[in-house]
Amino acid sequence: MLTQPKNAVEITFQDMRNLLIKDKGWTVSQTGNEFLFTYKTLHFPIEIKVLSGIDVKTSHSIPDKEIRVYAIAENGINPNGKINFVGLASAKNNIVHRIVGWQFKLKQTVIKVIKCSKFVYKKKYQIGI
Repeated sequence: MLTQPKNAVEITFQDMRNLLIKDKGWTVSQTGNEFLFTYKTLHFPIEIKVLSGIDVKTSHSIPDKEIRVYAIAENGINPNGKINFVGLASAKNNIVHRIVGWQFKLKQTVIKVIKCSKFVYKKKYQIGI
């Protein structure tokens, strides 16, 4: 079990909701036992996902679980009629620790993931190049 750093902070669902605002396009759902925040970009079929590390039952931080940010893009329709998705940015490379200043770090990470995802998407699908 990991030891919490001295500057670790408790993050609640409301803390995350105050940062990832519904009026700015962020939606929230549940995946497993934690909340998942999603933002769909306007000009590309890219979704930014934020795994909150917030327990859906208690609305408080799950011990030893950090905030993870990743991106996916639509990649056509499969034979069953469902949308295929392809990964553009990995959650393991975009972790935000629950420490003092996490809000600023999360904003920076989301912006970085959006920029990187658009670049990868454009390059992969030769859009605007």
